[in-house]
Amino acid sequence: MSEFVYEGTEVLENLTEAVNYNTAIKNLVIKEAKSGRTLDFGAGIGTFSDLLKEELNPQCLEIDQAQATLLKQKGFEVIQELQNDSWNYIYSLNVLEHIEEDQRIAKELTASLRSGGKALIFVPAFNLLFSDLDKKVGHFRRYKREDLRVLFSQDGLKIQTLKYFDTIGFFFALVFKLLNLKTDQINIRNVIIFDRLFFPLNKILDPLFSRILGKNVYVVVEKL
Repeated sequence: MSEFVYEGTEVLENLTEAVNYNTAIKNLVIKEAKSGRTLDFGAGIGTFSDLLKEELNPQCLEIDQAQATLLKQKGFEVIQELQNDSWNYIYSLNVLEHIEEDQRIAKELTASLRSGGKALIFVPAFNLLFSDLDKKVGHFRRYKREDLRVLFSQDGLKIQTLKYFDTIGFFFALVFKLLNLKTDQINIRNVIIFDRLFFPLNKILDPLFSRILGKNVYVVVEKL
């Protein structure tokens, strides 16, 4: 994978204040975890590596040099290339949408799993929601459940889970898109308001709508 400089670091820093959202993702990653070597693919500034260090102690793959340096300073082992048959568990959170050749990377990710290993791939959902924020942080696309099904319908893989996530966030993202708001609206104050007041509604909504809509979508696959 070629080196690049990530353009959305400021957005990532603001989103560290989304405590409820980040905790929900952390719990999802732990729920699906497989014991053994774990990789955080596209670890960024370490938001989730930090949250999962005690439970999973992940290695980090990050090709942005500034972010890789930060991860090393935090004490993480950082790599910049995938290795076949190396990990029992790989999680990738809001990364695949940044990669133009997502089909190639999907195959490389699953080739990097050991037999019996699992991968959790979590990405933004619905091109309908593609907005100024997506452009700012370098997204090529957003995904539907069927898109992930196609990407990970590979020989030797079993899809275990395929669901949407953050139902209430779908409607906020839709308003963001329709009003043509800019990324400066994703400030710490607004992140905190959404996270504390609205995101908790997903405890009721996500179980009802996880096959229909959400701001994100994820797949869990097992290597046979």
